[in-house]
Amino acid sequence: MPTAPLPPNEEQRLAVLHTLDILNDDSDPNLDHITELAQDIFAVPTALVSLVDAKTQCFKSRQGFTPKSTPRDIAFCGFVVSDNAPLVVENALEDARFADNPLVTGEPHIRFYAGVPIYLHNRSLPLGTLCVIDDKPRHFGPADQRRLALLASQVEAILHQYELNQSLQQARDEAVAYYHAKSRFLAKMNHELRTPLNAIMGFSDLLLKSHRHPLSDPQHRQVKKIRRSGEHLLTLVNDVLDLSRLEVNALPVNPEPLDVVEVVNEIMDSLSADMEAQGLACYFAPMNHAGSEVMADPTRLRQVLYNLISNAIKYNRPGGSVKISLAIQDHKARIGVEDSGPGIAPEQHSRLFEVFDRLDADGDAPGGSGIGLPIAKELVNKMNGEMGVESEPDKGSCFWFTLPLADARA
Repeated sequence: MPTAPLPPNEEQRLAVLHTLDILNDDSDPNLDHITELAQDIFAVPTALVSLVDAKTQCFKSRQGFTPKSTPRDIAFCGFVVSDNAPLVVENALEDARFADNPLVTGEPHIRFYAGVPIYLHNRSLPLGTLCVIDDKPRHFGPADQRRLALLASQVEAILHQYELNQSLQQARDEAVAYYHAKSRFLAKMNHELRTPLNAIMGFSDLLLKSHRHPLSDPQHRQVKKIRRSGEHLLTLVNDVLDLSRLEVNALPVNPEPLDVVEVVNEIMDSLSADMEAQGLACYFAPMNHAGSEVMADPTRLRQVLYNLISNAIKYNRPGGSVKISLAIQDHKARIGVEDSGPGIAPEQHSRLFEVFDRLDADGDAPGGSGIGLPIAKELVNKMNGEMGVESEPDKGSCFWFTLPLADARA
């Protein structure tokens, strides 16, 4: 009994087949619909989806055939794979290749066989066949072969779905692994970075406040620089950790009713010394602020306002102003922070909210981390609000954000 020779690209063909990871005993209901349809259309007792592996052919769907697999060396489908072409055997007893095949001389007593190759992507790599079988000889003309090929294309569509599902599962697994790795990294960095920084600032405070061994003026200035540098680095560390937590959705945001006027006044008070140092005038003009409670996370709202107001101070001109506005409209509070700084060209507005994109990197303006605004925008989004900017060169900038009113929940 002749055996179908291996195709020249057998190793590559098997590699593609194995990537699908479907060579098991489980039949597929979607493929079963196709083999049932083939059984009806061609009025045959047997229809199969066969996947040809190195030593066996696995039947991923079978109608009228009990075995889940057979050896490859007796498989009719092996010739389809070897030749990469349809095969029609109208009477196996009259075909020297199959007359003494155990599937012909014994169960299921094959006389008629028609099979067409099925592929994933590469048409030179047939993975198996869609075939129909009868125990009686029969004619199978060109029209029948076209219909069988059309059904085979539906099998290929299901194989593509297998591939897509595998890709999605792999992506999910990688995302979960990345999430856990990043969470472990964040927990470690939270300790490894904050601890020495807190120690530096703590020792700086002790030196600055020491009455037994007071510092000289030059020493006092140097230690204050160390303290400020530590504060700046701790802020940067906090921002990077917040950004990383946002990326893996691990930063808690718990909105509750808050008086936004009270929070704005609190932040203005905490930054008043910085404003005075630059000679800035600060104005807070809430308009129609009755019922100005918003739904926001207290910590995150303070973080957003602190970032916007401190930026308005940092990027202002000496003797300029910071104006904070509050308006209530359409069940939302709109908070604006306006400075009298150099302004920003409209074509650069979108860059302001890109991580690590610093518009001031090549200029003389005070340097920033390029993280604060993206974090602020993401936090506002998580509190069901929006953030934007209005600015033109030489006309200052106004960064604004909205938050839903507490009474809008009703």
